[in-house]
Amino acid sequence: MRLTVLLLSPAILMAAAKDDPQPIPTSVQQQSEMSLALYQSLRAKLMRASEPVKPAHSEGDQNASAEAPKSVNAKQNLLALEELRHEVQANEEEILSAIEAPQAIQRLLAVRVLSLAVDKKAAVRALGSALQSDGDADVRAAAALGLGQLMDAAAVEPLLGGVQDSADEVRMFSAASLGMLRDERAVPDLMRVLQSDLNPQVRLQAALGLGRIKCGVNESELAGLLDAEADERGKMAIAATLRVITGTEAPELAEIPHQDDFQKQLGDLSENMQEVERKLRDD
Repeated sequence: MRLTVLLLSPAILMAAAKDDPQPIPTSVQQQSEMSLALYQSLRAKLMRASEPVKPAHSEGDQNASAEAPKSVNAKQNLLALEELRHEVQANEEEILSAIEAPQAIQRLLAVRVLSLAVDKKAAVRALGSALQSDGDADVRAAAALGLGQLMDAAAVEPLLGGVQDSADEVRMFSAASLGMLRDERAVPDLMRVLQSDLNPQVRLQAALGLGRIKCGVNESELAGLLDAEADERGKMAIAATLRVITGTEAPELAEIPHQDDFQKQLGDLSENMQEVERKLRDD
C-alpha cells in the first residue's frame, strides 16, 4: 500500500537566498565567514539548480511527443547541482565554519549546501548545532531539511529537539525529516506531535512520518488520534498510516478517502510547503 510523503526535491529544498542579498564586506571578514567569492559562487549554482521547471513545448504544439522531456532546463539544473556538489566538497572546511558566521544569509547558505558534503558526520554535527541553537528560524528550518537529506542516524537526536521548536516551519520539516530517516526512536515524539501540535501541517507530517517508520507504532493509540483529528488532510494521513501498518482496511477507515483520491488537496499542501521554502529563500 503506497503512502504519500510530501517532501520537496533536493534542488528546491536547497533554494538560494533572495536575488539581491546584502554584499558581504570583505574588509571586515571574520574567520567564521565564507569568502565573498565562495559565497557568490555557491549561491549562483544554487539558483541555477533550482530554476523553475519550464514546459518542453507549448500547449498548442500538436507535433509534441508524449515522450518529450519534462523541462527544457532539467539537464542544466542537474549539471548545476553536480557543479555545486564539487564546489561544496572542495570547500567543506570553510562552509562548515560559516555555520557560526555572524550574518544569517551566510549561515543559511551554509546549511543549505552541507547535505552535499563528503564528511557526513561533520555535516550532521554542524546542522544539528544550527537546528538546536541558531537564533534565526529560517536557518533552523533549513538545517532540519538538510539533516533529513543526509540520511544519517546521528541526525535523529537534533531532529527530536526540532519537533519542539517554537517555529511552525522548523517543527514541520523536522517531523518530515524524521520520517525520511525511518528510525524507531522518533515514534514517541511524532505521536506526541500528532496528538498535541496546534499546526495541522506539522501534525500531517508527523502522521506521514509514522507511516514510513511503521515499527513501534501503537495501532490502537494511532486509531484513537484519528477521531480527535479535526483537519481533513490530517485524517487522511492518519488513515493512510493505519492502512500501511495494518495492511488492512479497518471498518473505522471505510468512510475516510484514500489519499490518491485527493491529489489536488495534497498538491495544495505541497504548494504551502513550497511557500515556506520561498520564505526561506527570500530571507
